[in-house]
Amino acid sequence: MLGATPHHAGDEAAGSAGGPKPGRTSFTPKLGAASGYNRFVGIGKHLLQKIFISHSTVDKPFVRRLARRIEAAGFNVWLDEHELVAGDKLSERISAAVAKAKVVLVIASTASVKSKWFRYELNIAAEQMIQGKCRVIPILMSDCAIPTAMHGLLYADFRTSFARGMKALLTALQHEASRAAKAAGFWARARDTVSRVFGGTGFSSGGGDFESFDYDFVTVAAPNRTSGEAYVVYDVVSDHLKRRRPIDDSWWDEYVNVRQRNEEDLFLVVSERPVELPVESTGPPGNCVKYRRFEKDVLGRDVGHVVFADTSHTRTDRGREAILKQARTLLVRLADSRNAPFASA
Repeated sequence: MLGATPHHAGDEAAGSAGGPKPGRTSFTPKLGAASGYNRFVGIGKHLLQKIFISHSTVDKPFVRRLARRIEAAGFNVWLDEHELVAGDKLSERISAAVAKAKVVLVIASTASVKSKWFRYELNIAAEQMIQGKCRVIPILMSDCAIPTAMHGLLYADFRTSFARGMKALLTALQHEASRAAKAAGFWARARDTVSRVFGGTGFSSGGGDFESFDYDFVTVAAPNRTSGEAYVVYDVVSDHLKRRRPIDDSWWDEYVNVRQRNEEDLFLVVSERPVELPVESTGPPGNCVKYRRFEKDVLGRDVGHVVFADTSHTRTDRGREAILKQARTLLVRLADSRNAPFASA
């Protein structure tokens, strides 16, 4: 079980009125393919460096088992018995390790909550978390009095099932790895540019009883629509491996398979990889903004438009912003025409 924690949306509007509706089944493939996403998260795992596990010595058997499972999933772990040697200044080494950690796992048990060292480590981690320097994930090993510093935090519940607790923990760690990769590369720069050009971004989540899905969106003016605006689902495709592998028909097939779950009819793909699939251009040869239609159900109803902002030939914020402004203009025209044929400029 994974405990609830508040969502800090920043400039993101979750499920705002008139826009994407909570409860929809939707999904955002940041790289357009499951294998690409796994490589993307793999980079994030490396960027997280060593995950610090704060615990009581009494709980060492549980912690060793936990550490083995975390390492088997591709993450690195800081564990005192592996890192400390005779003669080390304990307080200095632990303080440095916690201060450096991007993720701190706090093992809450009847033994640990009585430990002075546990409270020492937790206080350092809490201070780092308040400053936005790390993520603290409590692990509830047994029924105990939860320390005040852990109140309101997301937790993984291992009390009744190690397997269920492990699944919840790995989900949280995968999320942190994804965030680390995004913050370090093209995704973060592209998202900032999208927010500037479109006047902010939004986030919507929903789903059924079995699973939920998330996606990002922006809005554009659409005078011919009842609400006066149109919601555009957007994705960022990063060339994080620097291989310049193009977006091709194979990528497109996977994208359509995922995006046809959305109810929106406008989509934006901001790509660091060159777009080399059949598309309709809106300008002279070499134009970086293109679009393609897709039919979103087996009966061919509700045609959607996907606009590609190909930023593969620019490495500057100014260049990306110019391309995205062209994409916004095209999206406005497509939104106004809805499903009508659109003539290239």
